[in-house]
Amino acid sequence: MNKIVFFNEPFRALRVQDYVWFTQDMMNRWTKEMTDAIRDAAPGHLITVGQDEGLASQRPSPFFMEKYIDFTSNHTWWQMDDLFWDGVFAKTPNKPNLIEETGIMYAQDASSRPRRDEKDLRNILERKFAHAFISNSAGVIYWVWDIDKNLDSLMEVNNGIVRADGSHKLEGEVVIDFARFLSGISERFAGRALEDITVIFPYSNNFSVRDYADISTRRCARVLGYNMNTAFKAVGENNLDSLGEEKLIILPSPGTLSSAAWDRVLSAVHAGGTLLITGAFSYDEYWRVDASRAAALGLDTQIRGVCREERLSVGDVAYRCAFGGNSILWVDLEAEAGCANHALRTLKHGSGTVIWSPVPVEMGGNDEVIEAVYGAAMQAAGVKLDFEWIEGNDPGILGKKLIFASGVLYIFISESGRDTDAAIRDAASGKAYRFQIPSSRAMMFWTDSNGDVVKTYRNAAVDAR
Repeated sequence: MNKIVFFNEPFRALRVQDYVWFTQDMMNRWTKEMTDAIRDAAPGHLITVGQDEGLASQRPSPFFMEKYIDFTSNHTWWQMDDLFWDGVFAKTPNKPNLIEETGIMYAQDASSRPRRDEKDLRNILERKFAHAFISNSAGVIYWVWDIDKNLDSLMEVNNGIVRADGSHKLEGEVVIDFARFLSGISERFAGRALEDITVIFPYSNNFSVRDYADISTRRCARVLGYNMNTAFKAVGENNLDSLGEEKLIILPSPGTLSSAAWDRVLSAVHAGGTLLITGAFSYDEYWRVDASRAAALGLDTQIRGVCREERLSVGDVAYRCAFGGNSILWVDLEAEAGCANHALRTLKHGSGTVIWSPVPVEMGGNDEVIEAVYGAAMQAAGVKLDFEWIEGNDPGILGKKLIFASGVLYIFISESGRDTDAAIRDAASGKAYRFQIPSSRAMMFWTDSNGDVVKTYRNAAVDAR
């Protein structure tokens, strides 16, 4: 008689993580061997490894291979709702990153008609180019200049600026406009000021069979970038040597974290850093509860699955945290034993501070509570905004101020269906700037160290006073 046995080996799934870490090691070994061979045969050439988007999808990652190459890279194609996330989490602290292949894949509806016209394609490409710079990449390369008319894939044959008959698509305007704007100012992109916030990508969770690190970090990037217009840099759990330079460290709903990474993070806090951590943090990389983590913070905690509806108090306000879909099956919170009323806590550790949300707010369906938690942590860490909105602050607008030794690059990217009349005030110079951000497009301008506007993208009007 055949017998079906369920869960015959309870910890079998944990072998998956070991295998994924192993594949990263093998990729590193191959990268080093190839790099050594190329440098031996042709010294002096810059070397990278081509990298498709989906950096969190258990693929080879720049956060692992960066030490063996001269610069990292990323190719942005499908994940247009997460271009900011995709760029920031491809940029390591120690190497430049290049968006070295980007474009637009052909999309059609059920009747085989194209979903986008040529203006839509131009606007998408413009946003992708702007995202390359807003995420601190060193530049961007379009794929590809000439259409390959011999391709037998309808999706692929549409790629290219120059059609088979030699005429140019509107996408060519983007390349020309960016070249004109950057001409004369790109050499000033030196001495960039680093961001005050570091977000850690928890690879132990991502490499697990119960992973949600990509979800939590995408949500973190969306809220910080679009809702709060706050810049941050990223590091991987596997390489935390650069911790200690920032004002605030964020661990967004890590779920699981290796013991080595936890010790390194706590060391940075003990030395005077500020850490924001949301949700469960006591699981090690093999989903074993390490009670010493909570004990080090003076806590006695328990981990349980979230309910469909949770509450989190931030100051005097209690926010709803809703966990829809299948979240109640695989998302955990961590709370003090016997505590049913969850609140954002501030804990001392050595010379530093831990701000802890028992509820994994990034996994819920309410941006408002995430903004409240992040805002409280930023205030506690002394993180100040680079500019303030006077008019036009909209969740569909991503805005960033890149500070260099000789000036400032302002970049604004619209995902809004309407033009936005915007006005901001620079925190350093006190100057106000008024301009328009066209729907679905980008707006950029460069100012000198005094705050005076030197150049604008597409010669757009900027009223500075």
